[in-house]
Amino acid sequence: MSTQDNEKVNSAMETLSISQDLVARALELGRAKKPPRISESTRLMVVIQGAIHRFPAEDGQVIVLGRKNGDDGVDLDLTPYDAKHNGVSRHHARLHIENGDLYITDLESRNGTFLDGEQLPPNQPIKIERSYALLMLGSLTVQISYHH
Repeated sequence: MSTQDNEKVNSAMETLSISQDLVARALELGRAKKPPRISESTRLMVVIQGAIHRFPAEDGQVIVLGRKNGDDGVDLDLTPYDAKHNGVSRHHARLHIENGDLYITDLESRNGTFLDGEQLPPNQPIKIERSYALLMLGSLTVQISYHH
C-alpha cells in the first residue's frame, strides 16, 4: 500500500473514531431526559460542521437533506460540507414533524442513514425519541436538536 493510501485509511479510521465518540456522547445526552412535544414555540436546529441551520418546527414541516441539483426539492443542501465525498445522496433523508413528533426517513440513500449509530431501513419513518440526536448521512455527521 502506498503512503497516500495509508494516509487515506488513517484519516478514515480517525473520522470513524470521532464519529463513534459523538454517537456515544449523543446517546448519553439523549438518555438524560425525554424531549418535550414539538409546539409552535419550538425551533429545530440542524448543525453540520459547526454551521447552524434553524427551521420553524410545526406540524407538517418537511426538510429534505441531500445534494441540491437545481430546483429538485432538497431543502438543506449539504454540498458545501463535502457531501459527495462523504457519500451523501442527492435525496438522502427527510426530517418531518407529525402530531408533535420528529421523524427521520432514509430516502433509499446509497450509503445509508444512521440515527445514534443505528442504520435506518429505507423509506420507513423513524421517530426521534430525544431532543438531541446524531445522524450520519453516509459519513457526514449531522446533529439535530429542538427546544422551546
